[in-house]
Amino acid sequence: MNDERTGTTEPIIIDTRTPAEFAEGHLRGARLIDFNGGEVEAAIPHLDPTATYLLYCRSGNRSGQAAALMAAAGFESATNLGTLAEASEATGLDIITDGLESAPNTTPA
Repeated sequence: MNDERTGTTEPIIIDTRTPAEFAEGHLRGARLIDFNGGEVEAAIPHLDPTATYLLYCRSGNRSGQAAALMAAAGFESATNLGTLAEASEATGLDIITDGLESAPNTTPA
């Protein structure tokens, strides 16, 4: 999202996992675009190629493939952050589940 008043750009966080994975926990503010469901390729023509995108998934594989597709389509900044935990650490964003916050980078016992 571009802020014309300050000239700053907020990165767009994309979770490339499945809806079920997303429901188990995702970064606050993340947008779900399911790579396995073909949603990334379908979304590319509708996304701003000049925006900054930060992508993650379960292992970094799907988000890496999505970032490569975006780069091939001419996107200026699509970065694979790896796993959900790595993305949380890199961005400082909390992992939320069912609308409730949980501590970043934690695994339930």
